[in-house]
Amino acid sequence: MIPLLTLRNREHPFRLFFPLACLGAWVALLPWLALLFAPARAAAFPLHWHAFAFLNLCAGAGFAGFLMTALPAWTDDPAPRRVHSTILLVLWAAILTALPYPAPAAWAACVFWLYLTAYTARRVIHNRNSRLISFILVLAMLAACATAYGLKPDGDILHRMVDVMLIAVALVNFRVGRAIGNQALADGGHGALTFMPNPYTKNISALILGLYVIVAACGAAEPIQGWLALATAAALAARLQEWHSLMLLRAHYVRAHYAVSLALVAGYALLGIAQLGLPALFSPARHLLAITAMLAMVLVIMSIAGVRHSGLDLHFYPDTRLALALILAGGISRCLGALLLPNFITIYAIPTACIAAAFTLYALRYLGIFRRTEPH
Repeated sequence: MIPLLTLRNREHPFRLFFPLACLGAWVALLPWLALLFAPARAAAFPLHWHAFAFLNLCAGAGFAGFLMTALPAWTDDPAPRRVHSTILLVLWAAILTALPYPAPAAWAACVFWLYLTAYTARRVIHNRNSRLISFILVLAMLAACATAYGLKPDGDILHRMVDVMLIAVALVNFRVGRAIGNQALADGGHGALTFMPNPYTKNISALILGLYVIVAACGAAEPIQGWLALATAAALAARLQEWHSLMLLRAHYVRAHYAVSLALVAGYALLGIAQLGLPALFSPARHLLAITAMLAMVLVIMSIAGVRHSGLDLHFYPDTRLALALILAGGISRCLGALLLPNFITIYAIPTACIAAAFTLYALRYLGIFRRTEPH
Protein backbone atom coordinates (compact mmCIF):
# COMPACT_ATOMS: atom_id res chain seq x y z
CA MET A 1 0.00 0.00 0.00
CA ILE A 2 2.73 2.51 0.94
CA PRO A 3 4.36 2.61 -2.55
CA LEU A 4 0.99 3.77 -3.89
CA LEU A 5 1.20 6.95 -1.82
CA THR A 6 4.18 8.51 -3.59
CA LEU A 7 4.05 12.14 -4.71
CA ARG A 8 4.10 10.99 -8.33
CA ASN A 9 1.04 8.80 -7.88
CA ARG A 10 -0.85 11.53 -6.05
CA GLU A 11 -0.05 13.90 -8.93
CA HIS A 12 -1.32 11.25 -11.39
CA PRO A 13 -4.42 9.98 -9.53
CA PHE A 14 -5.18 6.99 -11.74
CA ARG A 15 -2.06 5.29 -10.37
CA LEU A 16 -3.35 5.79 -6.84
CA PHE A 17 -7.08 5.18 -7.16
CA PHE A 18 -7.23 2.35 -9.72
CA PRO A 19 -5.44 -0.09 -7.38
CA LEU A 20 -7.62 1.19 -4.53
CA ALA A 21 -10.69 0.33 -6.62
CA CYS A 22 -9.45 -3.27 -6.64
CA LEU A 23 -9.03 -3.16 -2.87
CA GLY A 24 -12.56 -1.77 -2.62
CA ALA A 25 -13.90 -4.71 -4.63
CA TRP A 26 -12.17 -7.21 -2.35
CA VAL A 27 -13.56 -5.44 0.74
CA ALA A 28 -17.05 -5.49 -0.78
CA LEU A 29 -16.79 -9.26 -1.21
CA LEU A 30 -16.00 -9.93 2.46
CA PRO A 31 -19.59 -10.86 3.45
CA TRP A 32 -19.81 -13.36 0.60
CA LEU A 33 -16.39 -14.78 1.43
CA ALA A 34 -17.51 -15.16 5.03
CA LEU A 35 -20.65 -16.91 3.82
CA LEU A 36 -18.49 -19.31 1.81
CA PHE A 37 -15.74 -20.01 4.34
CA ALA A 38 -17.01 -18.90 7.78
CA PRO A 39 -20.83 -18.88 7.70
CA ALA A 40 -21.10 -18.15 11.41
CA ARG A 41 -19.40 -14.77 10.89
CA ALA A 42 -21.43 -13.68 7.86
CA ALA A 43 -24.21 -12.23 10.02
CA ALA A 44 -21.73 -9.77 11.57
CA PHE A 45 -21.64 -7.68 8.39
CA PRO A 46 -24.20 -4.87 7.91
CA LEU A 47 -27.03 -5.70 5.52
CA HIS A 48 -25.90 -3.53 2.59
CA TRP A 49 -22.14 -3.89 3.08
CA HIS A 50 -21.34 -5.33 -0.35
CA ALA A 51 -23.53 -2.93 -2.36
CA PHE A 52 -22.33 0.15 -0.48
CA ALA A 53 -18.67 -0.86 -0.75
CA PHE A 54 -18.89 -1.68 -4.46
CA LEU A 55 -20.43 1.74 -5.10
CA ASN A 56 -18.26 3.94 -2.90
CA LEU A 57 -14.97 2.11 -2.45
CA CYS A 58 -14.65 0.31 -5.80
CA ALA A 59 -16.58 2.37 -8.36
CA GLY A 60 -15.93 5.53 -6.34
CA ALA A 61 -12.16 5.09 -6.47
CA GLY A 62 -12.29 4.15 -10.16
CA PHE A 63 -14.40 7.18 -11.01
CA ALA A 64 -12.24 9.55 -8.94
CA GLY A 65 -9.03 8.25 -10.52
CA PHE A 66 -10.41 8.54 -14.04
CA LEU A 67 -12.04 11.94 -13.62
CA MET A 68 -9.08 13.58 -11.90
CA THR A 69 -6.79 12.22 -14.61
CA ALA A 70 -9.04 13.24 -17.52
CA LEU A 71 -10.15 16.69 -16.34
CA PRO A 72 -6.82 18.46 -17.00
CA ALA A 73 -7.00 17.38 -20.65
CA TRP A 74 -10.72 18.08 -20.98
CA THR A 75 -10.40 21.57 -19.46
CA ASP A 76 -6.91 22.36 -20.81
CA ASP A 77 -5.88 23.13 -17.23
CA PRO A 78 -2.79 21.28 -15.93
CA ALA A 79 -3.17 22.59 -12.37
CA PRO A 80 -1.51 20.42 -9.69
CA ARG A 81 -3.68 17.61 -8.32
CA ARG A 82 -1.51 16.33 -5.46
CA VAL A 83 -3.39 18.05 -2.62
CA HIS A 84 -6.82 17.11 -3.97
CA SER A 85 -5.73 13.49 -4.48
CA THR A 86 -4.49 13.35 -0.89
CA ILE A 87 -7.76 14.75 0.49
CA LEU A 88 -9.83 12.28 -1.54
CA LEU A 89 -7.54 9.48 -0.40
CA VAL A 90 -8.18 10.42 3.25
CA LEU A 91 -11.94 10.52 2.61
CA TRP A 92 -11.82 7.15 0.83
CA ALA A 93 -9.93 5.72 3.82
CA ALA A 94 -12.59 7.20 6.13
CA ILE A 95 -15.31 5.32 4.21
CA LEU A 96 -13.27 2.13 4.49
CA THR A 97 -12.69 2.58 8.23
CA ALA A 98 -16.33 3.40 8.95
CA LEU A 99 -17.75 0.61 6.81
CA PRO A 100 -18.95 -1.54 9.76
CA TYR A 101 -21.13 1.41 10.82
CA PRO A 102 -23.58 2.32 8.01
CA ALA A 103 -24.43 5.89 9.04
CA PRO A 104 -20.83 7.20 9.54
CA ALA A 105 -19.74 5.39 6.36
CA ALA A 106 -22.58 7.05 4.44
CA TRP A 107 -21.63 10.50 5.72
CA ALA A 108 -17.97 9.90 4.82
CA ALA A 109 -19.13 8.87 1.32
CA CYS A 110 -21.23 12.03 1.12
CA VAL A 111 -18.19 14.22 1.88
CA PHE A 112 -16.11 12.21 -0.63
CA TRP A 113 -18.61 12.82 -3.43
CA LEU A 114 -19.15 16.46 -2.41
CA TYR A 115 -15.42 17.13 -2.53
CA LEU A 116 -15.09 15.47 -5.95
CA THR A 117 -18.10 17.54 -7.10
CA ALA A 118 -16.50 20.76 -5.86
CA TYR A 119 -13.16 19.88 -7.45
CA THR A 120 -14.83 19.14 -10.80
CA ALA A 121 -17.04 22.24 -10.63
CA ARG A 122 -14.07 24.49 -9.94
CA ARG A 123 -12.13 23.11 -12.91
CA VAL A 124 -15.13 23.30 -15.25
CA ILE A 125 -16.31 26.77 -14.20
CA HIS A 126 -12.78 28.19 -14.17
CA ASN A 127 -12.31 27.07 -17.77
CA ARG A 128 -15.89 27.88 -18.83
CA ASN A 129 -16.41 24.43 -20.32
CA SER A 130 -20.19 24.07 -20.37
CA ARG A 131 -19.99 20.65 -22.03
CA LEU A 132 -18.82 19.17 -18.72
CA ILE A 133 -21.62 20.53 -16.52
CA SER A 134 -23.38 17.16 -16.78
CA PHE A 135 -20.53 15.59 -14.78
CA ILE A 136 -21.07 18.12 -11.99
CA LEU A 137 -24.77 17.25 -11.87
CA VAL A 138 -24.06 13.51 -11.76
CA LEU A 139 -21.53 13.91 -8.95
CA ALA A 140 -23.99 16.04 -7.00
CA MET A 141 -26.62 13.31 -7.45
CA LEU A 142 -24.17 10.73 -6.08
CA ALA A 143 -23.54 12.96 -3.04
CA ALA A 144 -27.32 13.32 -2.58
CA CYS A 145 -27.76 9.54 -2.69
CA ALA A 146 -25.03 9.07 -0.07
CA THR A 147 -26.70 11.71 2.12
CA ALA A 148 -30.10 10.04 1.77
CA TYR A 149 -28.57 6.70 2.70
CA GLY A 150 -26.97 8.27 5.76
CA LEU A 151 -30.38 9.54 6.87
CA LYS A 152 -32.13 6.25 6.13
CA PRO A 153 -30.08 3.14 5.19
CA ASP A 154 -32.32 1.66 2.52
CA GLY A 155 -31.43 -0.68 -0.32
CA ASP A 156 -33.62 1.28 -2.75
CA ILE A 157 -31.34 4.29 -2.31
CA LEU A 158 -28.37 2.15 -3.33
CA HIS A 159 -30.33 1.09 -6.43
CA ARG A 160 -30.71 4.78 -7.28
CA MET A 161 -26.98 5.22 -6.73
CA VAL A 162 -26.22 2.42 -9.20
CA ASP A 163 -28.47 4.15 -11.74
CA VAL A 164 -26.69 7.48 -11.21
CA MET A 165 -23.33 5.76 -11.57
CA LEU A 166 -24.58 4.34 -14.87
CA ILE A 167 -25.51 7.85 -16.02
CA ALA A 168 -21.85 8.69 -15.42
CA VAL A 169 -20.93 5.61 -17.47
CA ALA A 170 -23.19 6.81 -20.30
CA LEU A 171 -21.42 10.19 -20.30
CA VAL A 172 -17.89 8.81 -19.98
CA ASN A 173 -18.54 6.24 -22.71
CA PHE A 174 -18.97 9.03 -25.24
CA ARG A 175 -15.45 10.33 -24.66
CA VAL A 176 -13.87 6.92 -24.13
CA GLY A 177 -15.74 5.56 -27.14
CA ARG A 178 -14.40 8.31 -29.38
CA ALA A 179 -10.84 7.52 -28.29
CA ILE A 180 -11.05 3.74 -28.74
CA GLY A 181 -13.03 4.05 -31.98
CA ASN A 182 -10.37 6.22 -33.61
CA GLN A 183 -7.64 3.96 -32.24
CA ALA A 184 -9.41 0.94 -33.75
CA LEU A 185 -9.55 2.66 -37.13
CA ALA A 186 -5.85 3.54 -36.92
CA ASP A 187 -4.92 -0.01 -35.84
CA GLY A 188 -6.91 -1.42 -38.75
CA GLY A 189 -5.16 0.76 -41.33
CA HIS A 190 -8.02 3.25 -41.66
CA GLY A 191 -6.34 6.19 -39.96
CA ALA A 192 -7.67 8.62 -42.58
CA LEU A 193 -11.18 8.04 -41.21
CA THR A 194 -12.56 9.63 -38.04
CA PHE A 195 -14.97 8.03 -35.59
CA MET A 196 -17.39 10.36 -33.80
CA PRO A 197 -20.13 8.90 -31.58
CA ASN A 198 -23.55 10.48 -31.87
CA PRO A 199 -23.87 13.15 -29.17
CA TYR A 200 -27.67 13.18 -29.44
CA THR A 201 -28.09 9.51 -28.51
CA LYS A 202 -25.64 10.07 -25.64
CA ASN A 203 -27.68 12.99 -24.32
CA ILE A 204 -31.01 11.23 -24.79
CA SER A 205 -29.89 8.06 -22.99
CA ALA A 206 -28.47 10.06 -20.07
CA LEU A 207 -31.61 12.23 -19.82
CA ILE A 208 -34.01 9.28 -19.87
CA LEU A 209 -31.98 7.42 -17.26
CA GLY A 210 -31.86 10.59 -15.16
CA LEU A 211 -35.65 10.87 -15.45
CA TYR A 212 -35.96 7.24 -14.36
CA VAL A 213 -33.85 7.99 -11.26
CA ILE A 214 -35.98 11.01 -10.33
CA VAL A 215 -39.29 9.23 -10.92
CA ALA A 216 -38.16 6.19 -8.91
CA ALA A 217 -36.88 8.40 -6.07
CA CYS A 218 -40.28 10.11 -5.95
CA GLY A 219 -42.02 6.75 -5.53
CA ALA A 220 -43.87 6.66 -8.83
CA ALA A 221 -45.99 3.64 -9.70
CA GLU A 222 -44.09 0.55 -10.84
CA PRO A 223 -45.55 0.60 -14.41
CA ILE A 224 -44.29 4.17 -14.91
CA GLN A 225 -40.84 3.14 -13.74
CA GLY A 226 -41.02 0.04 -15.94
CA TRP A 227 -41.76 1.96 -19.12
CA LEU A 228 -38.97 4.42 -18.36
CA ALA A 229 -36.56 1.53 -17.78
CA LEU A 230 -37.53 0.11 -21.18
CA ALA A 231 -37.09 3.56 -22.74
CA THR A 232 -33.63 3.70 -21.17
CA ALA A 233 -32.80 0.30 -22.66
CA ALA A 234 -33.99 1.48 -26.09
CA ALA A 235 -31.94 4.68 -25.91
CA LEU A 236 -28.84 2.75 -24.86
CA ALA A 237 -29.45 0.20 -27.63
CA ALA A 238 -29.56 3.04 -30.16
CA ARG A 239 -26.02 3.94 -29.13
CA LEU A 240 -24.81 0.45 -30.01
CA GLN A 241 -25.57 0.81 -33.73
CA GLU A 242 -22.66 3.22 -34.23
CA TRP A 243 -20.30 0.34 -33.38
CA HIS A 244 -21.73 -2.02 -36.01
CA SER A 245 -18.74 -1.95 -38.34
CA LEU A 246 -16.10 -4.61 -38.83
CA MET A 247 -13.49 -1.85 -39.01
CA LEU A 248 -14.27 -1.16 -35.35
CA LEU A 249 -15.24 -4.58 -34.02
CA ARG A 250 -11.99 -6.17 -35.22
CA ALA A 251 -10.32 -4.45 -32.25
CA HIS A 252 -10.56 -6.56 -29.09
CA TYR A 253 -10.94 -3.50 -26.84
CA VAL A 254 -13.93 -2.36 -28.91
CA ARG A 255 -15.52 -5.79 -28.54
CA ALA A 256 -15.00 -5.62 -24.77
CA HIS A 257 -16.60 -2.17 -24.64
CA TYR A 258 -19.48 -3.40 -26.81
CA ALA A 259 -20.11 -6.47 -24.64
CA VAL A 260 -20.40 -4.38 -21.47
CA SER A 261 -22.63 -1.83 -23.23
CA LEU A 262 -24.86 -4.68 -24.39
CA ALA A 263 -25.12 -5.90 -20.79
CA LEU A 264 -26.26 -2.40 -19.82
CA VAL A 265 -29.06 -2.58 -22.39
CA ALA A 266 -30.08 -6.07 -21.23
CA GLY A 267 -30.12 -4.98 -17.59
CA TYR A 268 -32.55 -2.09 -18.11
CA ALA A 269 -34.71 -4.15 -20.48
CA LEU A 270 -35.00 -6.87 -17.82
CA LEU A 271 -35.64 -4.27 -15.13
CA GLY A 272 -38.44 -2.72 -17.18
CA ILE A 273 -40.11 -6.09 -17.68
CA ALA A 274 -39.79 -6.77 -13.94
CA GLN A 275 -41.49 -3.51 -13.02
CA LEU A 276 -44.25 -4.05 -15.55
CA GLY A 277 -45.46 -7.20 -13.88
CA LEU A 278 -42.75 -9.83 -13.42
CA PRO A 279 -41.23 -8.96 -10.02
CA ALA A 280 -39.20 -12.19 -9.96
CA LEU A 281 -36.92 -10.53 -12.53
CA PHE A 282 -36.18 -7.48 -10.37
CA SER A 283 -33.26 -8.81 -8.32
CA PRO A 284 -31.61 -10.58 -11.30
CA ALA A 285 -31.91 -7.37 -13.33
CA ARG A 286 -30.42 -5.27 -10.55
CA HIS A 287 -27.45 -7.62 -10.16
CA LEU A 288 -26.94 -7.71 -13.94
CA LEU A 289 -26.71 -3.91 -13.93
CA ALA A 290 -24.45 -3.75 -10.86
CA ILE A 291 -21.99 -6.45 -11.93
CA THR A 292 -21.96 -6.82 -15.72
CA ALA A 293 -22.63 -3.14 -16.39
CA MET A 294 -21.24 -1.00 -13.56
CA LEU A 295 -18.33 -3.10 -12.27
CA ALA A 296 -17.37 -4.39 -15.72
CA MET A 297 -17.40 -0.87 -17.16
CA VAL A 298 -15.24 0.33 -14.26
CA LEU A 299 -12.77 -2.40 -15.21
CA VAL A 300 -12.93 -1.49 -18.93
CA ILE A 301 -12.36 2.22 -18.29
CA MET A 302 -9.53 1.56 -15.82
CA SER A 303 -7.91 -0.80 -18.35
CA ILE A 304 -8.08 1.78 -21.16
CA ALA A 305 -6.95 4.73 -19.03
CA GLY A 306 -4.29 2.64 -17.31
CA VAL A 307 -2.39 1.90 -20.51
CA ARG A 308 -3.01 5.18 -22.36
CA HIS A 309 -1.93 7.37 -19.45
CA SER A 310 1.12 5.18 -18.92
CA GLY A 311 2.35 6.02 -22.41
CA LEU A 312 1.54 2.58 -23.86
CA ASP A 313 -0.40 1.65 -26.97
CA LEU A 314 -4.04 0.77 -26.34
CA HIS A 315 -4.07 -2.96 -25.75
CA PHE A 316 -5.82 -5.40 -23.44
CA TYR A 317 -3.40 -8.04 -22.23
CA PRO A 318 -4.59 -11.67 -22.12
CA ASP A 319 -5.09 -11.51 -18.35
CA THR A 320 -7.08 -8.28 -18.74
CA ARG A 321 -9.34 -9.96 -21.29
CA LEU A 322 -9.75 -12.88 -18.91
CA ALA A 323 -10.62 -10.47 -16.09
CA LEU A 324 -13.38 -8.90 -18.19
CA ALA A 325 -14.71 -12.30 -19.22
CA LEU A 326 -14.76 -13.39 -15.58
CA ILE A 327 -16.68 -10.37 -14.35
CA LEU A 328 -19.23 -10.77 -17.14
CA ALA A 329 -19.56 -14.45 -16.28
CA GLY A 330 -20.03 -13.60 -12.61
CA GLY A 331 -22.85 -11.19 -13.37
CA ILE A 332 -24.56 -13.61 -15.74
CA SER A 333 -24.29 -16.39 -13.17
CA ARG A 334 -25.86 -14.17 -10.50
CA CYS A 335 -28.67 -13.19 -12.88
CA LEU A 336 -29.48 -16.47 -14.61
CA GLY A 337 -28.70 -18.56 -11.54
CA ALA A 338 -31.42 -16.77 -9.59
CA LEU A 339 -33.89 -17.42 -12.42
CA LEU A 340 -33.02 -20.90 -13.68
CA LEU A 341 -30.94 -22.69 -11.06
CA PRO A 342 -31.08 -20.85 -7.74
CA ASN A 343 -28.54 -22.33 -5.37
CA PHE A 344 -25.58 -21.34 -3.25
CA ILE A 345 -23.07 -21.94 -6.06
CA THR A 346 -24.73 -19.91 -8.84
CA ILE A 347 -25.84 -17.01 -6.64
CA TYR A 348 -22.85 -16.66 -4.29
CA ALA A 349 -19.84 -18.86 -5.05
CA ILE A 350 -19.42 -18.25 -8.80
CA PRO A 351 -20.00 -14.46 -8.72
CA THR A 352 -17.68 -14.06 -5.73
CA ALA A 353 -14.90 -16.10 -7.33
CA CYS A 354 -15.27 -14.32 -10.68
CA ILE A 355 -15.27 -10.78 -9.27
CA ALA A 356 -12.37 -11.48 -6.89
CA ALA A 357 -10.30 -13.07 -9.67
CA ALA A 358 -11.10 -10.25 -12.12
CA PHE A 359 -9.91 -7.45 -9.86
CA THR A 360 -6.91 -9.49 -8.72
CA LEU A 361 -5.82 -10.00 -12.33
CA TYR A 362 -6.21 -6.29 -13.01
CA ALA A 363 -4.22 -5.32 -9.92
CA LEU A 364 -1.36 -7.71 -10.69
CA ARG A 365 -1.06 -6.54 -14.29
CA TYR A 366 -1.44 -2.81 -13.78
CA LEU A 367 0.64 -2.44 -10.65
CA GLY A 368 3.46 -3.89 -12.73
CA ILE A 369 2.74 -1.41 -15.54
CA PHE A 370 2.66 1.52 -13.12
CA ARG A 371 6.02 0.49 -11.61
CA ARG A 372 7.88 0.30 -14.91
CA THR A 373 6.38 3.22 -16.84
CA GLU A 374 6.18 6.98 -16.47
CA PRO A 375 2.72 8.58 -16.23
CA HIS A 376 1.47 10.72 -19.12
